[in-house]
Amino acid sequence: MSKTLIFLDFDGVLCDSVKEAYLLTRFAYKNIDVKQPINNQDYQMFQNYRFLVANSWQYCILADVLENYSYQDADFIETRYRYIAADGKTAQCDEFNKKFLAKRKELMEQDFEFWNSLETPTNFLQKLKNIIAQADESSFAILSTKNKDAIIKKFNFWGVDFDPNLIFDKKDLENLSKGEFIKRYLDSHSDIDEAILIDDNEDNINSCANIKNLKACLTSWGYLKSPEGKMSEDDVLKIIKENV
Repeated sequence: MSKTLIFLDFDGVLCDSVKEAYLLTRFAYKNIDVKQPINNQDYQMFQNYRFLVANSWQYCILADVLENYSYQDADFIETRYRYIAADGKTAQCDEFNKKFLAKRKELMEQDFEFWNSLETPTNFLQKLKNIIAQADESSFAILSTKNKDAIIKKFNFWGVDFDPNLIFDKKDLENLSKGEFIKRYLDSHSDIDEAILIDDNEDNINSCANIKNLKACLTSWGYLKSPEGKMSEDDVLKIIKENV
């Protein structure tokens, strides 16, 4: 009997985490307390360009671009961001990231109720929960640049029973695209015949283009430049049901 492993992205696909990312970015970039009121205009700009960010250190680049070029049009902002991000993580980004992650860890451990209120399950996850519960426990894996502890805490709170050994986070993806990780994983697990990636990021989808027996699904929800031409929740759920 053939076995299929379904890789699920977390932020955007299963979890709406924009508010947490915005408040932590604002704190790490400008040292503004996370409980200070949100500036709606700044928050909307951050939401609009969240789709550009793949790793937490890149929020530093996004914050810097929006701070200096928010008056420019969307094409300029995207081009400027990608130009800077192409150079990789700088010392400034690294310091920002340490501050960002340390504050998240502090909130998780010392102010869980507040931290937990910043993120909510997507409508897709609400529909998927029963499928996960009824499927073989090795049918699904998480592939995310979020840290594993945060994902586990969210799943526990939301009542999602998920094998922690199949949650792969930023440490697992370090210096690898999602496509590279999936290929290595499939090459080392001969019992898996096919795989599916469900993600809201076009770069992640494109990184899987040449992987044999992998179907990559670009969602119409999450952090997107545009939902046009992407797969709906019902389309994705149909594919999942056919393979678990």
